[in-house]
Amino acid sequence: MNILAQTVRSLSEHIKGVVTGEGALEIGGAATLSDAVEGQVSFLANMKYMDQVVSSKASVIIVSDKFDIDLKLKF
Repeated sequence: MNILAQTVRSLSEHIKGVVTGEGALEIGGAATLSDAVEGQVSFLANMKYMDQVVSSKASVIIVSDKFDIDLKLKF
C-alpha cells in the first residue's frame, strides 16, 4: 500500500467535488491525462484535451463542473 494513497471519496471531499463512480477506489499518484496509469488521478482543465480523456488510463479524472460533458463517458 502506498502511504500517500487515498480513496477517491477522500480526494473528492478535499477538493469539494462530486464522485461519479467508485468512491472507495484507492488512488496512489497523479499524472497527466496522457501519462497516467491505473491507480492514478488526472484532470481535465482545458476542453482541447478532451480527446485524451477517452484514451487516458487514469483511474480517476477530475473535471470542472463548468464543462458540459457526460461524466460517465468512460464507464
